[in-house]
Amino acid sequence: MKPKHDRLIIMDFDHTMFNTTTFVAALKKEFQEQFGIDEATFAKYRDHIKKCNKVIDIDRFVEHIPHTDKTGMHETIRDLLHRCADKWIFDDVREFMNRHQDRFDIAVVTNGDIELQSAKIHNSKLPGSFHTDISTDPKQEVVARLIAPYKKIYFIDDKPRTIEAVKKAHPTVLTYFMTRDEDHPYKDDCPSCRGADYAVAGLTFDIP
Repeated sequence: MKPKHDRLIIMDFDHTMFNTTTFVAALKKEFQEQFGIDEATFAKYRDHIKKCNKVIDIDRFVEHIPHTDKTGMHETIRDLLHRCADKWIFDDVREFMNRHQDRFDIAVVTNGDIELQSAKIHNSKLPGSFHTDISTDPKQEVVARLIAPYKKIYFIDDKPRTIEAVKKAHPTVLTYFMTRDEDHPYKDDCPSCRGADYAVAGLTFDIP
């Protein structure tokens, strides 16, 4: 990543920029309509979807679903993201990026399968120029390989454990704990995030 500015904003993708809960609900509906996968069966494999967002690729995910058309299910996931991913970016994301890109470098970082996460990010039609890092590495390790050229670093994520790990490894990084009302599956992990410098309910704030 070649720096253009001396400050870096590192942004998590799922649940911070992208409404992953809505994506999962839409995928459930597609699988019901196209493949007859009922709600109970889909719910049984929802944990696999969550893992898919982290470490399991699309092919391995569809192998768990009890239906013979694995290729069709694979293409349904990709087609759904192609049609809808840009609609699932939260309303404040593009404005936040536009407001900050002339003064900060921006990195979008996400844990997961490269094919799935690339499809999400590419089809989200995010504005401007930004760096993308997709891996299964802990976020504190991702931060470590990005921060060297920068005087100040800002980190935004919705997982308390991730915020705390980043803050412990990199005490000078300013951390923002994302607590969106409409998409915050980790809100009950802790009442407040001990590693956070700030708790924010969206991206309407400005970094001065």
